[in-house]
Amino acid sequence: MSLEVSCSAAGHTNATTLDLRDVRALDLLEQLVADRVVLITGATAVDVLPVGHPLTRDDLRFLTEPTQQLHTELLCAWDEWRSKPGKKDLVDIPLPAVPDLADRDISGPAVDPAAQRALSLADLLSRCWTAWLMSESERQKRASGLPEELSQPSVRVFPQEFATRLTPVPLRAYR
Repeated sequence: MSLEVSCSAAGHTNATTLDLRDVRALDLLEQLVADRVVLITGATAVDVLPVGHPLTRDDLRFLTEPTQQLHTELLCAWDEWRSKPGKKDLVDIPLPAVPDLADRDISGPAVDPAAQRALSLADLLSRCWTAWLMSESERQKRASGLPEELSQPSVRVFPQEFATRLTPVPLRAYR
């Protein structure tokens, strides 16, 4: 899976499934994931794959929970800022919805279930990351009116809790 990222959205999600009965599958997989962080579905047999320490759907909570926390902190700080004289007409912060990780719907046309799971999970990651990036962008726009702990001038690409889980698959010499 790969994602294209701007300062406020993650998009262009891709996912791949491989038939491990194909003798070239592991070589192809190594080429696809080299120097990438891998996100796997619950049905992936990681014990036979060269993917190191992949992310799982459960790891996405380290992206969604800090996003929810950021929303709470931003709304509280913004309400406090608006309570000051001359600030009551400031508009609300437009914060994005944070995806529900409990939603396991894999809707869509009848396609290969493995491919659908991979695309569904890749899309979920994209939506979770976009919610974080959009929230960070809104925080950055208002940094001068926020408390010190929220006033960093740049957008943080990931929450720290999630960033520590991102372990790229090492590059290997071509065989």
